[in-house]
Amino acid sequence: MTAEEVGAYIRLLCHQWNKGGIPNDPERLARMAGVMPGPSLGYASAKLRLCEDGVLRNDRMEAERAKQQQYRARQGEKGKRGAESRWKNGPGHAPAMPVPLPEHSSPSPSPSPIKKEAWSPSAIEIPEALNTAGFLNAWERWCDHRREMRKPLTKTSTAQQLKELASMGESRAVSALHHSVKNGWQGIYEPTKTATTSEVPSGPRSWRNTPSSEWTPEDHAAYEKA
Repeated sequence: MTAEEVGAYIRLLCHQWNKGGIPNDPERLARMAGVMPGPSLGYASAKLRLCEDGVLRNDRMEAERAKQQQYRARQGEKGKRGAESRWKNGPGHAPAMPVPLPEHSSPSPSPSPIKKEAWSPSAIEIPEALNTAGFLNAWERWCDHRREMRKPLTKTSTAQQLKELASMGESRAVSALHHSVKNGWQGIYEPTKTATTSEVPSGPRSWRNTPSSEWTPEDHAAYEKA
């Protein structure tokens, strides 16, 4: 049997066990089996028999159902006979019955656990000096990076980091965030060597001589490769 045929067959058996039978309708049969009408459905339905009441059943499944019903009936009868034999010798020989405790001695219900409110770094207000598209993009990547490390930012650490980043200025803050994410660090560090005025290349525009708030997607990509 193919995987599709096995799946269709098992789904039909489950429906028969729960409902007692399967409707003799090809369209409904296909929906129950989870397959399109075709060879797979035909193979699975071939193991079913049309009964006198007009529904399809698998004979082996019904035999198993009958065995379980007989087993439960036998167990119920054994329990009944056992209870009768214990009480035949009189109440004095019967096992003690549980006695409910007084109301005042009932144990107190366990207190419900206190659910901590979920908090996200995005809930904190970004300093006005850093509220630019370039910084917000870098900050979002930094928060994602910390979550992926399973070291999510806390409310206290977020406030402290934003305060320190604001003191750097927008351009340095974006550079430090990109640098820290790129190196997989848990803390925020600026590059060990920053370009001075004399080191900034002159000539055509590039990410090196452009404020990060004005970076284009190509500038971000060039920075990542640097």
